Amino acid sequence: MTRRTLFIAMLLALAWSSTSLAQDETRVSAGSFMIAGSVSFESASSDDGDRSTLIINPEFGYFFADGLEIGAAVLVSATDRDNSSTSELLIGPKAAYYFALPTETIYPFLGVAVLFGAETTEPVLGSDYTDTRTTFEFNGGVMLMVNEHVGINGTLFYRATSIDYDDDTDFRNEANEPITPADSETGIGVSFGLNVFLN
Repeated sequence: MTRRTLFIAMLLALAWSSTSLAQDETRVSAGSFMIAGSVSFESASSDDGDRSTLIINPEFGYFFADGLEIGAAVLVSATDRDNSSTSELLIGPKAAYYFALPTETIYPFLGVAVLFGAETTEPVLGSDYTDTRTTFEFNGGVMLMVNEHVGINGTLFYRATSIDYDDDTDFRNEANEPITPADSETGIGVSFGLNVFLN
């Protein structure tokens, strides 16, 4: 099954599941507007050298139906390596479904997003280059409301990215030998952030 088929299937499942939300007014009822975001930092060492990455992921959305949020997401990242540094900017639509529990403070959710953008790499040796990217994200987690307007969330996500390079880009390793870069990448991770409801 392709990523696009999975993405469409998830959207249909989210839309269908909106009919299961209780009719009582909750924080995720139709008409709510939410801003969310997370910041994460990662530092790692391997045989290829040291790497540190900062990721900022703001989002906003509107609840068009009880539990069903549709909006936009932005992903900004900066990575420093021993032999290069990269910066990435992605933006695109997102959708999520929040399940209302009797407590009205805990909301499990499932979400999808498709992000478009580019990553620029500045190697220590050689010329800068930019690739274009399309990322599909599938996520799930829990939002815990700490008061009427603010919640905290924990999210488990999976991202699959396809990468297109300029045909004129000459990729070489540290020995100045030509190499073929990867045209896709996948990753799984955990993030923590805030949700702020504006009404």
